Amino acid sequence: MESADVEIIADADPGRPYTSLGSIRVRIATGYVTNNSRNVESVNAKLRKVAFRKKANAVIGVQYERGRFLGTWKTLTVTGTAVVADTADRECPACGKPIKWDATVCRFCGHAVERVKPLPEPTDRSEGWQPDPSGRHPERYYDGLQWTVWVREEPGAPRAEDPPWI
Repeated sequence: MESADVEIIADADPGRPYTSLGSIRVRIATGYVTNNSRNVESVNAKLRKVAFRKKANAVIGVQYERGRFLGTWKTLTVTGTAVVADTADRECPACGKPIKWDATVCRFCGHAVERVKPLPEPTDRSEGWQPDPSGRHPERYYDGLQWTVWVREEPGAPRAEDPPWI
């Protein structure tokens, strides 16, 4: 993945599970008359680079603001939240074909599917085994950034896999 692959999403909900990595803010300004004009494309490129350094694959809730005063009218500021978003599609449990995350019915086979939501952030953000917020298993592994697929039925038991969505 490259910084150019980072998605810029104006909506605060990308429509699929994600893990927030925190707010980011980028500002660009022209300093001299000879500089190229700064526009949305150039500020988006800088935003993508900042998000990529945070290991994000998307920025959600993006908002743009131009400077309002005489000395700042050439300044363009953009804010958003860097996230690790899951792929745009998930697999239908009945037929295995790709469907959208917010789908309630598979468009290929007509099977009814549940809409999934990301698990809530843990109160203790340290890496390790924690109570599974989905309630499906006693413990789920949190890697310090997001919930993983690893679950276990009791402390010390071998780990199994279960997607971290409710």
